[in-house]
Amino acid sequence: MIMDACGNVERKKEIQEMPLFDKFSKLLFELGNYNEDEQKVKIEEMHKLIAKMNKKELDCAFSKETFNKINKMIEEDKLSFENTFLFLRQAGHFKELNNFKFYSFDESQLNKRIRKMIVDEEKKKEEVNEKFLVDLCECYLLHKDCYISEKLQNICIPRHLKIALDKEESEKAQKEKETALIALSNIDKHQEINKKLYQNGAIEIIRHHQEHHNLTRLAYQSIWQFYTNRQHKERELEEIIVNEVHFFREASREMEELAKCVDWRKTEKVLEKTKEVQIILKWIQMIKRLTWNARTWKDEFSELICCNVCLSRAARENESEIFEECSSLLLDITRMKNVDVDCLLKKGVIDLFLEEFLQPTLNKGVAYQSLDFFPELFGKLKKKVNNERSNEERETTKLEIYEKMEEDGFEDIIISLGEILSFLGYNNSVYFSTVLE
Repeated sequence: MIMDACGNVERKKEIQEMPLFDKFSKLLFELGNYNEDEQKVKIEEMHKLIAKMNKKELDCAFSKETFNKINKMIEEDKLSFENTFLFLRQAGHFKELNNFKFYSFDESQLNKRIRKMIVDEEKKKEEVNEKFLVDLCECYLLHKDCYISEKLQNICIPRHLKIALDKEESEKAQKEKETALIALSNIDKHQEINKKLYQNGAIEIIRHHQEHHNLTRLAYQSIWQFYTNRQHKERELEEIIVNEVHFFREASREMEELAKCVDWRKTEKVLEKTKEVQIILKWIQMIKRLTWNARTWKDEFSELICCNVCLSRAARENESEIFEECSSLLLDITRMKNVDVDCLLKKGVIDLFLEEFLQPTLNKGVAYQSLDFFPELFGKLKKKVNNERSNEERETTKLEIYEKMEEDGFEDIIISLGEILSFLGYNNSVYFSTVLE
C-alpha cells in the first residue's frame, strides 16, 4: 500500500517535470482510453497546457500527426464528435487570439473527414442537423489556413453570419457569436469570396453592435477583420469601411477601452498573455493594413493618431511588441500623402519619436523607425504648396520643429545614432541642414 502511494507520488512528480509538449502528447496518446466524461476533463487539461505554450511548442503540438491521431480515434469510436468539437473549438479560439497558424491541419486526414462531412450533411436539406453542421463548419474554418472552396464558402459563411446576427444576449449566445466570428476572421484576405455572400450580413452585425454593444470585444474585432480582409479584393468597400461604418473611429475607441483594462506596470511576460493585449495587437495590425489602402485623409485619423501616441507611451516600458507596432503604424501614417505635418506636431507624434532617444535603453526596432520618421517628416516640410497662407503656416511649423530639436540637443543625438547605425549597415541618413531650405 505504501509502495503504491510512493509510486503514485513519483509518477505525479515525473509528469509535473515534463516539458509542456510532452505532457500534451501524453494526454493525447492516452485520450482514447477514457470514457466520454473523463475525456472532457483531459481535454480541459490539454487546453491549459496550450495556453502556456510558446510558438515552437504549439507548432509541435499541432502537427499533422496530432490531427491524424484525432481522426483515427474518431474512426475507431474512441472519441465522440462532441469531444472532438470541444477540443478543436477551444484550440482554434486560442490560435486565432494569438495570431498562430496551424498549416498542418490542411494536410491532415481530419481536414478531409470534416470537409466531406460538411458537404454530406448539407446535402440532407430538410433533414440536416443544423447544430452539427455549424459545429463542423466552425472547426473547419478555425483551423483551415489555405484555400476554401466556393461550395464550402456557400455552406459555412451564411451560417456563421446568421449566428452573429442573432439578437439573443445571454452569456452562451455571446460565446457562440464570438466563436462564429473568430472562425470567419480566419479566412485569408487573399481568398476570393462573392460579395453577395457576406456584404449585407457583415454590415448589419457591425451597425447593430455600434448601436447596442451586443458583441464581446474579440467578436467585434473579428467581424471587422473578416470584413476588412475582403477590401483586398473589393476596393469599393473602402468608402463603406471609412465613411459609413467609421472604421478608424471605432478602432480608436475599442483600443482606448481595451487599454483601460490593462495594468501596464506588469512585466512583459505577464502582459503578453493577457487577452486585452492580444486584441489590441490585432486591431493595430488590421489598421496598418487599412492605412496603406486609405486614399483620403479623414478627420477620424486625428483620433487614431492620439490613441496610438497614448498607447505607445503606456506600452513603452513593458510591452515592446505593442510599442513597436504603434510606432510602425505612426510611421505609416506619416508616409501618407494627405497627412498634415501640423497634425503630427499637435498630436504628439514628433515628441513621441524624440522621446525614444532619451530612453536609458533604446528599443532597436523603434530606433530604426525613428530614423525613418525624420526624413519623411522633413520631406513633407520641404514640399511647396500653391496657397501662400499654407506656405507661411508650413514655415512656422518647420521653425517650431527645428527649434525644439536644436534646443533639447536632439539633433546631435539623432545624427550620432544615425552614424552608429550606418556603421552597422543601416542605410538611411538624416540631414538637418536641409530642413529650412
